[in-house]
Amino acid sequence: NYFRSMNIGYSTYPAPRSSVLILILALTLVPDLNAYSQASSNPFPFGVASGDPMADRVLIWTYFQCGTPTEQAVQWEVAADSLFTKPVQSGRFTVKPGMYSGRVLIDVTGLSAHTFYYYRFTWNKYTSLCGRTKTAPAGACRNLKLAVVSCQNYEAGYYNAYAHLAGRDDIDAVLHLGDYIYEYPSGYYGNSSTGRKHDPLHEIVTDEDYMHRYMQYRSDPELQSAEVRQRLEHGEQVPV
Repeated sequence: NYFRSMNIGYSTYPAPRSSVLILILALTLVPDLNAYSQASSNPFPFGVASGDPMADRVLIWTYFQCGTPTEQAVQWEVAADSLFTKPVQSGRFTVKPGMYSGRVLIDVTGLSAHTFYYYRFTWNKYTSLCGRTKTAPAGACRNLKLAVVSCQNYEAGYYNAYAHLAGRDDIDAVLHLGDYIYEYPSGYYGNSSTGRKHDPLHEIVTDEDYMHRYMQYRSDPELQSAEVRQRLEHGEQVPV
């Protein structure tokens, strides 16, 4: 299984469970992510995502960043409606200082099959984006509508296809076939005239290089919008 997001031409989308875990762990190793926060006061700067659905469960994810070295409790909620007037599940996740500080990954159970759910995270007065996900059908399924994305070179263009996918309500899942990131130095591959320069500028080699590159991709608002609305399943193993 895998879970995550990418884009085709200029598109993006999500992926399943072992992959989801690999990528999510990777997303938590960056020593300093402040450069990619959309707002310094936003403790959920990289949006939300979901994936690896089963008939009765699904994974939901966010990255929490508040700049404090002490343990923090992040609340999570799942509801049957986007206003959260019909709560289904809720709980608290303790974010601890250390290597994986910031990762909030919840395996939500006790859900109904082939059903849309809405989820969000809160900390103090802050609330994350509201995400939408969908559980898998129970047993055999005659029809599924899938979107396919791949090859999301950040420098080569904008992720407007992700924005298009975010507006679709008839898609069961988005399959990202890879590549999620590109390792090349800035200007080496693709047209970089858009001004979207890779960070770091050099070819990525170290763990820190990889984590900064991943977070740069994840900071894109159109990619985030797709992950908010669609379940992204990733068919590519992501190195940690």
